Order: sequence, then C-alpha cells, then structure tokens
Amino acid sequence: ELQTMMKVLFLVLCSGILQFSLVAYRLRYFNDPKESLNWTDAKQYCVEEGGSLLSLHDEEEERMILNYTNHDLMFWLGLKKKDNDTLFWSNGEIVNFTKSTVNISDLDQLCEAFENGSWKGVNCSEEKAFMCKNGENFVLVDDVERNWCQARQHCRTHFSDLASIMDEQQNEDLRQKSRGKNVWIGFQHDNYEWADKSCSTFRTISDSSDTFRGTCVSLHNDGSELNWDLIECNNTKSVVCYKGNVRIIVIKEPKTWEDALNYCEARHSRFLWIEDEEDQKAVGQWLNFTVTGSLKHLWIGLRQSSVFGFWIWSDRIANYKNWENGKQPEMALFRHCGVIDAKIFEWSGEDCKLMLPFLCEED
Repeated sequence: ELQTMMKVLFLVLCSGILQFSLVAYRLRYFNDPKESLNWTDAKQYCVEEGGSLLSLHDEEEERMILNYTNHDLMFWLGLKKKDNDTLFWSNGEIVNFTKSTVNISDLDQLCEAFENGSWKGVNCSEEKAFMCKNGENFVLVDDVERNWCQARQHCRTHFSDLASIMDEQQNEDLRQKSRGKNVWIGFQHDNYEWADKSCSTFRTISDSSDTFRGTCVSLHNDGSELNWDLIECNNTKSVVCYKGNVRIIVIKEPKTWEDALNYCEARHSRFLWIEDEEDQKAVGQWLNFTVTGSLKHLWIGLRQSSVFGFWIWSDRIANYKNWENGKQPEMALFRHCGVIDAKIFEWSGEDCKLMLPFLCEED
C-alpha cells in the first residue's frame, strides 16, 4: 500500500495540471428534452450545447431514458442511415481485401469473427476473444472476452485498434497468431451510424418492425417502453442531448469492495470514481432514474489509506467530496471503503468485507 500512496502523493502535486485538463463532463449526463427540431438541426443543437444527440448502448440505458422522459414524448435518437455504403475497418481504412460473405438487410448489424483463416458475420453483442493490431503486428487478447464494441475500445486503449487485414499474407499471419480461436476483427457491417460516432451493439428495431418510412430513428415513450420508429429526417421531434462519454454501470449482484474492484476492471473499464461536481450530478441523475426498491448503498472506487488516513480513488486523492452530513469519516478500525447512498447520493465509509451492489464505468 505504501507504494500506491507514494504514487498518489506525487499525483497530488500534479493535481493542478490534472484539474485543468479535465473535460467539463466525463460521465454521461442527460439534458432535459428541448424544443422540436428536425434530425439535422437536433444534431447541431446538441453540438452547440457541448454535447451529442442521444445514443443508447444497452437495455439499462434505454430504461433510464424511459424513466427520465415524460409519457407520450416523441424524440430523436442519434441514429441515422449512412450516406454511402463504403466499407471501412475500425481504424478508418477502406476495406479492399475481404473474405466476408455477409450481406446484411437494412437494419441488421453484424461483426466479423475470424477462425482458422475464414471470416463469419455474427451478432456484435456476442462476447469473444479478439485480435488487436499494434503497428503492423497482431496481438491476440484471449484472457478476457468482450462484445465487439468493448473489444474495439480495449484495443484502442492498449494497442492501436482491432485487427485489419490488408491481403492474403496478413490473413495467414492472423490465422497463425489466433491459434485456432474464434476472435473478433475490426470489421463491422452496419447501414446506420450514431451522431456521436460511438459504438453500440444495442438495437431493438428490426426490418420486421415497420415498413420503411425514412432514414432517421425516433423514440416514443408510451409509458411502459420506448418504441423505435424509422421516419423521415425532416420531421420535427423533441431533442435529448447528453454530455460526457463514460457510461455508468450498476451491478446489482453484491460483492465485497475488493471483488467489486476486480469485477469492474475485468468486465468494464474500471470502478466508478467521482472527480468533481459534474461527475456527482451524473451519478445522482443515473441512480435517480435507474435504481429502484431496496438498494440502499453501492460501492464506489473510494477507499481510505490505513497508513495516511486520507481517502483516495485508484490513483488520486479525493479532492472533491460529498460526505454524509458534510463530514469526512475519521480513521476507523473497519470502515475503510466508500459507498454512495442510492437515494440522497452522499458518501460514507463502510466495512470493505460487506457484500454490496456497486458501480462500474465503461469508456
């Protein structure tokens, strides 16, 4: 622990620089629905507000927006048919070499998996090992399994990007590197794209759900679910923008603080941390519209140094504070790990061995 603390102390000295370089909103925060605009103006309006038109990544996020918006509201989703059908690798290069047999219908989304030299289009939400590219070298990642979007994010964080294959020789190199495993490569088939250029494997609209009436997607809150609809982009609908790109993930399965930390790092990006008032607002908004019933406290990535007594996130001192009753906990025998209250969003210290639900974050 001493080594970690010394690193934190060093970072505290640099925290002025850190503070200065932080973006206004880090965690996703949703603005109140605004006036009716057409899709293109809605997209531009959100950009001018410093955000992006709404994107959705999973059922939990869809449920949050259902609870957040008023019954009967009709509003834009930032999903629109692409203007052209040029195929690109995830690193932005045009696909010139391919062994793909995929021919998607209008609303399908399929991602290429590679096995023993052959390619196959499969559901992008499947979890698999994956092949990254680092410069010209292929790197197999098989100690974790991810959906296609998570695999892409992992490769971009640790290497260059998901693997792209330029010719038969590279296809053979990848076959040898993949050791017979079924792995993601950086090729996604999708006729639609998000206004914020984000990656999402979540889609509940399909060809059977409607006759094609347009190329933009709107949502209708009918009180029990969000109905997705394809309509002409020059219609006017309400606008929901969001700021921040890091998603909040609620894990309801109780774990100790240490196990929660390991789970977040293995399955998502990291344990949730709250760096400033904007982070705190985003967490409060998320819990307010997603957490129901008996959940009282959730672990966050905050712990107390048993050596120095101050509270830290994984690599920095907690400068911004939102302690219960405005009072930071004293040094205690057991309560060295941080929780957030699910109703009033204040923090307190708890015994790290307690089994509690927790919050992760996903880039």
